[in-house]
Amino acid sequence: MNEKDLLKMKEDIEQTKSKVSELTGKEKHLLQELKDKWQCLSVEDAEKALKKLNQEIKSLDLKIGEGIKKIESQYNT
Repeated sequence: MNEKDLLKMKEDIEQTKSKVSELTGKEKHLLQELKDKWQCLSVEDAEKALKKLNQEIKSLDLKIGEGIKKIESQYNT
């Protein structure tokens, strides 16, 4: 390896360190947002909450569908 190769390698390492630092900051920010807005302490907690919300959406969607059918039957008679 010559000096040029070593300088290029050093530059790549510095860029990688910078990117890792940036991504670590973003990760901390997103985890804090999960905690503050959704009371989730981890990504796993967020996945569980999402699953629960999706189940609630399905349940509400079914109730809405049933309500629409009931209203339609009342107006179609």
